[in-house]
Amino acid sequence: MTFVSTLGRKTVTLDISSRAIRLLLMSAKRVEKFASAPLEPGLIEDGLITDPLALGTKVKGLMRSSGISGNRVVASVNGTYSVYRVLNLSEEAREPQDEKVLDMAVSAMPVAAEQLYISYQVMPDGQGRQTAFVVGLPRDIVDAEVQGLRAVGVNPYILNLKGLALWKLVQLGHGVIVNMEADSLDVVLMAGGFPQVIRTVPVQDNCDLEDRIDRVVRILRQTDGVYGSRQVRRKAEVDTPLVLAGPLADDPAVVGALRRVAQYAILPLLVPVEYPVSMPVSHYAVNIGLALRQGASPCGDVKTYA
Repeated sequence: MTFVSTLGRKTVTLDISSRAIRLLLMSAKRVEKFASAPLEPGLIEDGLITDPLALGTKVKGLMRSSGISGNRVVASVNGTYSVYRVLNLSEEAREPQDEKVLDMAVSAMPVAAEQLYISYQVMPDGQGRQTAFVVGLPRDIVDAEVQGLRAVGVNPYILNLKGLALWKLVQLGHGVIVNMEADSLDVVLMAGGFPQVIRTVPVQDNCDLEDRIDRVVRILRQTDGVYGSRQVRRKAEVDTPLVLAGPLADDPAVVGALRRVAQYAILPLLVPVEYPVSMPVSHYAVNIGLALRQGASPCGDVKTYA
């Protein structure tokens, strides 16, 4: 697991959800092209790719039809079964590449390390101490995605979780980021400029608006509780910033209902890149975040090899 810098080069990113795939071509900090295509029901179920070759074929077809060419992509990974931990580091394990940090990360995983791709980033906790944010991505989910794409000549040379891509994109010091798909939520709770909790939660795609909003609010409150900071919870009840991304973030009914029942200060999604006026930015938020993570921290990145 590592990271690479592609500063000044063109980057193609691929965001995969159970409903659709989205491609984006970015040069430096300018979006040049974007495209999406729906996926057949059942191709991805509960975050698992049931037919890797069919997924790869769909991606290759979208590349051809959109003119977004290239055999290397930075791709998103479903986070439903991923594991996250924030570890307090001892004085002896402060260096980012220290083997002791990796040993702690492996020990903190609730499943065998052989089942996961493990990555971490050492960062301050805002109180003069060092912590490590650890991510474990299931190998079966990652390997199925890589297998399907490589079968059609596309190399996903870096994969990363949607929540971590949104962290890089939004740059929120304190607050919550929610990526709203038709059948899932990616929730990132930020404090001190770093993610403290990341959750990917399934949502029934046939539920009505009231049930969906109730689900979002309950997940937000549970996420505050997981973090366990009295200060964060108190602010969350009144004025915690909430940034929405994803396809449903453009739905006025969804945003309006959230404003009525969730005591959060909903902020607009602002992206630090140039993009065509015709692009629905919230739909491609993960894509942009994946591109911006190039040359950034390696946390959550899985570097693959041909």
